[in-house]
Amino acid sequence: MKLHTGTLMAGIVYAGIGVALLFEALGYWTLRVADLRIIGPLALLVIGLSVIVTTLARRDQSVS
Repeated sequence: MKLHTGTLMAGIVYAGIGVALLFEALGYWTLRVADLRIIGPLALLVIGLSVIVTTLARRDQSVS
């Protein structure tokens, strides 16, 4: 089975969000709106880059 990069990156982002929310609920970390203003765009950037890389990798494989 082939590993799909976009799915992997989305899973990592979702797991990271889950860990952040868990730490916030347990009191280990205080999640503020200012944090979300930075984390949200970074998560979207990571997902977008993974989609681009996956698309380029598939295109290279189909040409060969």
